[in-house]
Amino acid sequence: MSILAYCVTMAEVASKVSRAGVAGMTVESLNESGFRCFVSRREGDLPLSSLARREPALEFHSVLQELFQQNTIIPFRFPTVLADEADLSAHLKENAEQYRKALSRLENMVQMEIHLGFGQAETPGKSKVSGTQYLKQRQGRLRGLEKLAEKFRQAGEIRSWQKRESARGVRCFALIHRDDIAEFQRQIAEVTVNAEIAVRVTGPWPPTEFLKEK
Repeated sequence: MSILAYCVTMAEVASKVSRAGVAGMTVESLNESGFRCFVSRREGDLPLSSLARREPALEFHSVLQELFQQNTIIPFRFPTVLADEADLSAHLKENAEQYRKALSRLENMVQMEIHLGFGQAETPGKSKVSGTQYLKQRQGRLRGLEKLAEKFRQAGEIRSWQKRESARGVRCFALIHRDDIAEFQRQIAEVTVNAEIAVRVTGPWPPTEFLKEK
């Protein structure tokens, strides 16, 4: 038997899944160490090659979103496949304290993401500027995005904040309470942004960037 793991919640939550899981498999929950782990079981091996496509990944995330709308969850990376229930039980026991702290600290919290980009930036291989000039230009753009990111950080009712550089700019992660989503969206919409900067706001998502305290 193979087990595909979706996510972990506290055992007492009343979450349920109304849809089929990956590849039409049934989604069920197993209790262990005070947690509920949502899984799909399949007789025999579950070949990873069959999961390395866009459709299974979308099916997986659809299950996560349905559960996330109901309660705080800790998602597994896709695909996390375990050999059997004994392996799953061992994993939950080994990580019980970490899961318990994270689920307690992040109860009713969600993650919003703000993607800040400077559009189609030239690369050294395709532009007429040297590599050194390109890096200086990129650093200048990044400084501008960092300043804008700080404005977004100060705009909303944010409990915690993370950011990192991406290939096209800066990704910001805001931890907020579920009840504050609409107000957060209203507040960040009031931030003034230069026309040449692209801003994309997504979420709410499970607060995966905040699983570990920093």
